[in-house]
Amino acid sequence: KLWRHSRLHRRLPPPAAPSAPCADWRRLPSARAGVDALSRDRRQVVVFLDYDGTLTPIVSDPAAATLSDRMRAAVSKLARRATVAVVSGRAREKLRGFVKLPELYYAGSHGFDIDGPGGLRHTVSTEVVPVLGAARDLLETRLRGVAGASVEDNRFSVSVHWRNVSEENRPAVEAVVDGVLAEAPFADALRKAQGKCVYELRPDVRWDKGEAVLYLLELLRRRASDFEEYGDGDGEDSDDGRDADAPPPPPPGNGDDATIAPGEWYRSVLPIYVGDDVTDEDAFKALKPFGALSVLVEPSAQKATERPRATHATHTLRDVDDVQAFVEALSCSFR
Repeated sequence: KLWRHSRLHRRLPPPAAPSAPCADWRRLPSARAGVDALSRDRRQVVVFLDYDGTLTPIVSDPAAATLSDRMRAAVSKLARRATVAVVSGRAREKLRGFVKLPELYYAGSHGFDIDGPGGLRHTVSTEVVPVLGAARDLLETRLRGVAGASVEDNRFSVSVHWRNVSEENRPAVEAVVDGVLAEAPFADALRKAQGKCVYELRPDVRWDKGEAVLYLLELLRRRASDFEEYGDGDGEDSDDGRDADAPPPPPPGNGDDATIAPGEWYRSVLPIYVGDDVTDEDAFKALKPFGALSVLVEPSAQKATERPRATHATHTLRDVDDVQAFVEALSCSFR
């Protein structure tokens, strides 16, 4: 019962032809304006929410990014009416500690570590975790003299935050990160990604928030089709690089004659993804072929340079307060 995570995507409907991103997010309409139309949409809603900058404001101390009681109540109400997942660069355990809603799905470390209802546990590239730990230790040592820089261990990724670093010292932070990545054993195992005032070191495999949301959608389809969902593994990768907990393919002979055909199920679902960071673009792109509502949380005027204007999002929301209002309105739109 061991299956490569890529195999899970094999039954996804073929994607539509790729489309160009919107050149400037400022041209996009507000997602709140479309909530009334969603109330008339018969499709099943699946909601994916980023954490920092979406459910809670970005703060100078990453450990202080706690979720407000009102936002927690809004997300909890939505989860009683729709499937909800939180997708973040944060470690999965930290996400659970911040959000405190056990009924949700959680995709931590940009989707490398996923859990959720029904005993779900799915990890990608567990064998690289010791390498990430060594990189973390080396980064902490080499950045000790750079005021404002901090290193966050997210288990399946390492975040180097430079928001509080002075302008003249920021190039030094990137130079340290690049220098570590150029050394063995990191050069062959890790890659660098960039978010809002953060550099991320991740396993050098094809996996990101986009792959994670596709994994979760296919998992939900298989659950709806009554397929056996999990292997006997403990949620960790096996020695041969395969995932022990990825839902297996349908039983032999079931094929496309399953209770719900893949194409039919995907046409009956409306994915909604809300996020603010460059890393959320992977999810926006992945969900575009499915007619998703992809919502970019706008950067503030002071932080407008922290992300490009081009985006694969379809709509925007102004800030975290606007996200909360959208989540509350979305909850009320269900009949």
